Amino acid sequence: MLLLASSMCFARKRSGNTHCRKCLPVSEMIISRTWGNRRFDFFDQLARWATVVLLFAAPTSRALFNVTSVVILLSWLLAGRHVQRWITVRGNPVFWPCVTVVSIMLIGVTYTVAPLADVLEHARVYSKFLFVLLLVSLLDQTVWRRRAWGAFALAMLITVGTTYLNIWWDPPWSATHNQGWGVDHSVFVDYIIQGVVSTFFMVLAMERARASKHLAARVIWLVVTAMTLVSVIFLVQGRTGQIAILAVFMVYSHQITPTRWRWPVIAVGLLMLVALMAASPLLQERVLTAWAEIQRFRADDYQSSVGIRLKLWEFAWEMVRQKPFWGHGTGSYHILASRVFADCTLTCFHPHNQFLFFWLENGLPGLLAYLSLFLALLTTASKVKPSHRIVFLGFVAVLLVESIFNAPFWYRMESYIFYSLLALLMAEVPRLRVGESVSPKAAPGHP
Repeated sequence: MLLLASSMCFARKRSGNTHCRKCLPVSEMIISRTWGNRRFDFFDQLARWATVVLLFAAPTSRALFNVTSVVILLSWLLAGRHVQRWITVRGNPVFWPCVTVVSIMLIGVTYTVAPLADVLEHARVYSKFLFVLLLVSLLDQTVWRRRAWGAFALAMLITVGTTYLNIWWDPPWSATHNQGWGVDHSVFVDYIIQGVVSTFFMVLAMERARASKHLAARVIWLVVTAMTLVSVIFLVQGRTGQIAILAVFMVYSHQITPTRWRWPVIAVGLLMLVALMAASPLLQERVLTAWAEIQRFRADDYQSSVGIRLKLWEFAWEMVRQKPFWGHGTGSYHILASRVFADCTLTCFHPHNQFLFFWLENGLPGLLAYLSLFLALLTTASKVKPSHRIVFLGFVAVLLVESIFNAPFWYRMESYIFYSLLALLMAEVPRLRVGESVSPKAAPGHP
C-alpha cells in the first residue's frame, strides 16, 4: 500500500499537482491520522465520563449539571465523527419524538404572542430534547451505561441517606433543616421532585434486588427499597410522590404476578400501601390540607397548592378551547396567564400539567408529539430484556403522574432529571450494541 501511494504521488508530482493530501510524505500521513485518533479518543472519553457525572448531578446539583453539560457539548463537538454518531441515534425510537417536539416548538415561534425573552427561554429548555440524542450517542456501550446507572444510584443513595440523617442531624448540604419525625426532610431538590425521583429509584432498587445472584446483594437492595419507600411516605411532604408510588406498585405487580393472581395481589397490595400511608402523620396532614383546599376552591378561593393547580388547569383548558389545533405559540403561556392572574408568583410559569402546556402553546401537534414520546418508551419496553422492562414501565408511570401534576420537561432541576434518565433508558435499545459503537474501544464481553 505504501509503494502504491508513493507511485501515485510520483505521478502527480510529474504532472505538477503537488497539493493533493495523498501526496504528503508517508510519515506526515501517519502523524495526521494518529493525531486525529488521539484527539477523538481524548474528547470522546472526556464526553463519556462527563455523561456519567451528569447522571450523578441530575438529582443533586444544578450547578454541576450545567457545567458538565457544557463539557459534554464541547467535547462531543471537538471529538468529531459526527456522521457515525448520527447513524447511532437516528434509528433509536426516541429520535423522532425529540426532533418533532423541537421542530413544532420552532414552528410555534412564527405565530406566538409571546415576547422574545419568553420564546428564548422555551427554546433553551426544550432544546434539551436534542441534548437527549447527544447523550444517547455517548451511551452506546454497555460499560458506560452501567457507569451512568451507578452514578445515578450513588446520587440517590446519598439523597435517601441524608434524608434519614436529617431526622437527628443537620447536614450542611441539605436544603431543609428540620430535625425530628413527621416533617419534611428533602435534601437537594424540593419535596415534590425528591418524592418523584425517589419513587423511580425504588423501582430500580427492586429490580437490582430481583436480578442479584448473591443473597447479600439481594438483601442490601431490598433494604434500600424499603428505606426509599418509607422516606417518600414519612419524610417528604410532597403528595405527588405518594401518587407515583401507587402507580408504580400497580405496574410492578402487573408485570411480576401470574395472571390468575394478578388483580387480587394488586388489590391487597394497594390496601397495604394505603394503610402504610395512613400511618404517616405528615401524609395525613397533607391529605387533610388537600381536602380543605378543594373545598376552598369550590368557594372561589384558589390561593393554595391544590387550588392553584385546579385554577391553572381550568385556565389552560379555556385557552386550549380558543385555539385547539395550532395553539397560541411557543412561550405564550406566561403572557396569557399574566393577563388573567394578578399575582404571577406561582401562576404564570407553567400550568402544572405538561400535556396542557404543550397543547396550549403548540396545539394538537404539540400534544401528539409529547404523546409520541410515551409511545416510544412503551414500544422500547417491549423490546428490552425483562429486567429492564419493569424499569422502563416504572419510568413511564412516574413520568405520567408527574406530567399530570407538573411540567417535568420544563421546570428546572426536575427537567434535568427527566432529560438525563430519558437518554439513559433509551440508550438501552437492543439495536445499540458494542459492535455498532462510534468508539473503536468498545469493551469486549459486554453485549
